[in-house]
Amino acid sequence: MPTFPRRAWRWARARWRALALATAAAVLALNALAYRHAGAFVHYRRGGVSSAAPEALGPWGRVRTLLGGVEVARPENRRDPGALGLAFSVHVLPEEPRLEVWRVPAEGARGVALLVPGYAARR
Repeated sequence: MPTFPRRAWRWARARWRALALATAAAVLALNALAYRHAGAFVHYRRGGVSSAAPEALGPWGRVRTLLGGVEVARPENRRDPGALGLAFSVHVLPEEPRLEVWRVPAEGARGVALLVPGYAARR
């Protein structure tokens, strides 16, 4: 019978507390990292500048983004349907958070289409 697995087992059994502590520390560190990334996804950055594309980041920028999450600037509308020659009306929904929607009527419409912008996108 080979002796290496026995030695490895003895080594692990003698250090099981240290291994359990190291495993718990690694799990906690990954959870903290996930928490920071989740916070970055739901909070916009003040100042109006988003993080650069990953390809444009240097090594330290990549490490900072990995540890702190992606920074997204608050989207800002610069045009409305009137800029495209469409008639529209603006409505503000009474619930919180305050949402502003545009209604663009169409001749002979048979239904309603709701367009929702993606994450960090404009209307």
